[in-house]
Amino acid sequence: MRVRALARTRVPLITVFLALGAVVYLSLASYMGTLRPLAIVEGTSMEPSLRSGDLVLLKSVSPGEIDFNDVILFNVPSTGFGADVGTPVLHRVIQRGVVNDQLELVTKGDNAIVDPITIPEDAVRGKLISRIPYAGLALGLLPIASLVILAIAAPVFLGRYLLKRVALPE
Repeated sequence: MRVRALARTRVPLITVFLALGAVVYLSLASYMGTLRPLAIVEGTSMEPSLRSGDLVLLKSVSPGEIDFNDVILFNVPSTGFGADVGTPVLHRVIQRGVVNDQLELVTKGDNAIVDPITIPEDAVRGKLISRIPYAGLALGLLPIASLVILAIAAPVFLGRYLLKRVALPE
């Protein structure tokens, strides 16, 4: 029986990139303290600071770490906002206040009027750390569900491929 060295096997390149991408994404998620450290900007309410198609990096923060002028991602907490409840929105904090021992934020898009409702601290999903202009346009072409499935399946396929290619002694 002929045995090939592991270094000489041909691993499909896409499998390697998918596995590497999954490791990088999970490491980033762990470091940023959130399962969704990346988001793609949609809409024009934050122009010119953020444009539709920008990829943003988010970090989980405690309420005390949110300062005036920070850009935060939050889920719309109630009706009256102009978007469905639960919709993620990326806006700038223009005022902080405490109501019933809970932090409430007033936010505004850079290209919009002041948001009509206050944002409670438990609606905040993260704070903007960085952005990559227009990088989200390429990622937006791929459905997120497909990326998750590929990230999980890639190591499985890579392992199966390597086990088939490397003969074990009997």
